[in-house]
Amino acid sequence: NVNKINLVLRKALHIALLITISANLFGQNALNFHSDYEKKVLTDFINNTDIPSTLELQLIVDRNINEFEAKNALNNYNSLLTTLKSKKETTKSEATFLSWMFYKVHRKALKNYNQYVTLAETLNNGNYDCLTATSLYAQLLTDLGFKPEVIETTYHIYLKVFSNGQPILFESTDPINGFIVSEREIAERTREYAQEENNLSNYYSFNNKFNESLELIKLTGLQYFNTAVFAYNSKHLIETVDLLEKASIFYQSDRITEFGIVLANAISNDSEISSEEKNQSLHRVADFIKVGNTLASR
Repeated sequence: NVNKINLVLRKALHIALLITISANLFGQNALNFHSDYEKKVLTDFINNTDIPSTLELQLIVDRNINEFEAKNALNNYNSLLTTLKSKKETTKSEATFLSWMFYKVHRKALKNYNQYVTLAETLNNGNYDCLTATSLYAQLLTDLGFKPEVIETTYHIYLKVFSNGQPILFESTDPINGFIVSEREIAERTREYAQEENNLSNYYSFNNKFNESLELIKLTGLQYFNTAVFAYNSKHLIETVDLLEKASIFYQSDRITEFGIVLANAISNDSEISSEEKNQSLHRVADFIKVGNTLASR
């Protein structure tokens, strides 16, 4: 019910504005890390000391990540990349190579579709969703010298790559017909993305509609965002704060703002959270949400 959602958001907005006024009581909060490896890589990135690759940054989202698992994922990625580079060198037609690549990656790396998985899981055991599979394709294409355009819709993500000026759509969740070159079929797919509706009435999902191109670095933020949604829907509110806080480092967007307000509302109404933890969490949320005109007008 849209009216009910908007009522919740208005109430949460009021809470967010109140906690923003008094946010100086706690100041800047230190991040909470779920692993030593995440702490090392993310701290290096924030401090601009030992800049990690965009692939390494996406791996740290996995809550079970450690140096061994990360190394295994990187080795699996580099092995796949080596295979693709070798094929690219011996294939005269760029479009032919891209078609071969799409299906080769699906057969070799993308085994089982599951929602809310991480890129580390995709590389290490073949579980994938639209975000991790598209992220993998985008990273591979970039390392192969292409310039993929990653496109985020309200509830989906896909990419386009150009060959001799012609767009090719990669739909990573379709292992049979996901390589799309026909302009008519590309237009039809994009219309389908635009028409997707929210059917998760009992859970949090994004309430605005948009169609945005993303840089690779923002995919880390979107993966943190997805894990935050999973934590929220599993009723782990404090963990959701940790994850959304880290998502905001890489990707400040309406998603972060809207979800932050919904999260603040849930925390303020949760009787199982102590007053001290509640205040600290609300002020952490206030630090990273940015209340835009769209939400403020609701």
